[in-house]
Amino acid sequence: MLNGLIPLFASLLALLWLTPVQAQATAGLDGSFTFVAMGDAPYSDPFDFLRFSGLIYQINTQKPTFTVHVGDFKSGSSACSDQRLMVIRDYFDDFKSALIYTPGDNEWTDCHRLAAGGWDPLDRLALLRRHYFSTALSQGEKPIRLIRQSDDPRFAKFAENARWQHGEVGFLTAHVVGSYNNAERRDAAARTEFAERDAASSAWITQGFAWAGRDALKGLVIFMHADPLRGRDHDRKVGRPFGRTINALKQGAIGFAKPVLLVHGDFHDYKLDKPFSDEQGKTIANLTRLEVHGAPDLWAVTVTVDPASPELFKIAPMRPADGEPRPPD
Repeated sequence: MLNGLIPLFASLLALLWLTPVQAQATAGLDGSFTFVAMGDAPYSDPFDFLRFSGLIYQINTQKPTFTVHVGDFKSGSSACSDQRLMVIRDYFDDFKSALIYTPGDNEWTDCHRLAAGGWDPLDRLALLRRHYFSTALSQGEKPIRLIRQSDDPRFAKFAENARWQHGEVGFLTAHVVGSYNNAERRDAAARTEFAERDAASSAWITQGFAWAGRDALKGLVIFMHADPLRGRDHDRKVGRPFGRTINALKQGAIGFAKPVLLVHGDFHDYKLDKPFSDEQGKTIANLTRLEVHGAPDLWAVTVTVDPASPELFKIAPMRPADGEPRPPD
């Protein structure tokens, strides 16, 4: 039933979403380009699939260089079946340019919930790695080649951690998720998984800064699912699920001393600020945080990269056209 509804209404919904703007070129004569960030969608089945198709259509009309989904392509209480976790691949391949994805907690850590089917989270994580990160290419109609952390034998498990370069700016994904980064579950398998992935993702961030400095890049963008600062409030409950991540971000940004943009989702609240501070309590001015929208708002964010600008990044929400359908009450 779901597979039948989606194609039937997607094209009609896309017309409702189409915003009357001129399509943007993938790169300007001055070296500028745009990318799109999004996450925490689609949630409500099947209605949000129709809205998600409309959002993809809108993004495609603006012709960004690439789009990044920062995780949670389902709600934490919806099914974690193979079919539900795999169906989103077809949507990702509807993007006309490249689509890069980093996992959220709803796709695997929360799958032990009865409402989600009572799955073993590690089984669901293994499925994601097999089907979303098995090659060096991104998704989308025009995939790009990625450098994966799994290319290093020391981190062979972590194919989801990737990096790439466009123009004079570097980009990377780090597998850091909500639900306390899977540190809340206290069974032995969860503790081992968290410890290994936490070490790998923080090392990947540190290596990303080293790469950006070595290649004299003008900026670095880091994508992850979790809000590491919001999770900090619960350190006493579950240890320090984001401690290594925060340290890698802060120390890397201070040492790099050029514009750094952290893009994440998790709490569905659009934020654009500079919330990180050094050991003396001084704001780390070159480290900007962007939290993307999330369900029930299926919106995205456009980031224009302008190498001629000292700020480097110009950020604006991509709101849908008036008349966007909403889920029924």
